[in-house]
Amino acid sequence: MMGFYFDEKRLVPLPPEAQHDERMSDLPISVTATVLLFNEMLAQKVSASELGSCLGITKQTAARLSNLEQATRIDQIDAGLQALGKRWVLDVAAA
Repeated sequence: MMGFYFDEKRLVPLPPEAQHDERMSDLPISVTATVLLFNEMLAQKVSASELGSCLGITKQTAARLSNLEQATRIDQIDAGLQALGKRWVLDVAAA
């Protein structure tokens, strides 16, 4: 379902806050991180090639960072976010 946004290079909408009587489905953390990096790249109009240059990696490797079908380590996504002037914030909450 989210592939449409990636294919069309459109921002992936973030979910609204759950209402008191609603239960939200959680995405895997790797998917969430990929979406956040992808959205930030779009917001800053940064291509995979430009991100790769900032990180000292190839365009193909940088493109994998924002690809839902690629397994990407969270530290690599964090490096991508840092190259864009952002930082990853992780929180723990009651289940």
